[in-house]
Amino acid sequence: MRLFILLSLLAATLGACRPTLPAAPPPSPASEQTYQCGDLRIHTLLENGELLLIMGRGDLRLAPVVAASGARFADQRDNEFWSKGRDEALLSLDGDEPLICRATQAPSPWAEARERGLQYRAIGQEPGWVAEVEGGATPAMRLTLDYGSRELVFATTDPEPDTSANTVSFLGQTEGVQAKLRIDREPCQDSMSGERFPTRAELQLNGDVLRGCGRFFSDEWKLKDLIEPPAQNLPF
Repeated sequence: MRLFILLSLLAATLGACRPTLPAAPPPSPASEQTYQCGDLRIHTLLENGELLLIMGRGDLRLAPVVAASGARFADQRDNEFWSKGRDEALLSLDGDEPLICRATQAPSPWAEARERGLQYRAIGQEPGWVAEVEGGATPAMRLTLDYGSRELVFATTDPEPDTSANTVSFLGQTEGVQAKLRIDREPCQDSMSGERFPTRAELQLNGDVLRGCGRFFSDEWKLKDLIEPPAQNLPF
C-alpha cells in the first residue's frame, strides 16, 4: 500500500513538471491559390497579412479578423473569405449566403489577365466569346469567338469615349473585319454563371452584335485620359 502511494505521488510530481505545449496555430490559406466556389472561380493572394481576391467583379482586399477556427478575412461591405485549411473555404459576397470553395489546379482567367497587364477583359455567351484589350493609347485587342474556334487580333484600336464619361468604345479593323467593343459602366451579370461584373460589354462585328460583361484591371475609370493620354501613355 505504501509503495502504491509513493508511486502515485511520483507520477503527480512528474505530471506537474511537464511543460505545457502551445496550441497549434490555425491553418492559413496558401500564399497563392485558385478556388472554385460554385460557378465562381477566384484567385487568392496573401499580401502583408491581408488577402486579395481576384475575380470578374474586380479585386477585393480583405483584412484578417478573429475566428474560432481557420483563417478568416473580411471587409466593411459584408465580403468574407473563411479558410478551413489548405483546400477548403467559405466565400460570402455582399452578405449573400456563403459558397463552398475548393482548391483547384485550373487557372483563373482573371488572375492571368491581370498578370499579363491587360487593360480590360470581357466575356459573353451563346456563342461564347472573349475580348481582351491591352494597355496604351491605341491598344491592341484580341477577340476569341465561337467558343474558341476563331480568333481575331487587332494590332491597334482607336479608343472613343462619349461625353457622359460612362462609356468608351475601342474601334479596330483587320482581315476585312470591322469591330467595335463598347463598354458601359453599369452592373452586369453573366447569363450562364450568374457572376457579377462592374461593366456591360457589347461587341459589334460587321453588323452582328454580341453582348457580355467585363472588368478593367485598373483602380479608376479615367475616360479623360483617352482624350489627353498621360505621360506614361496608359489611358486607364
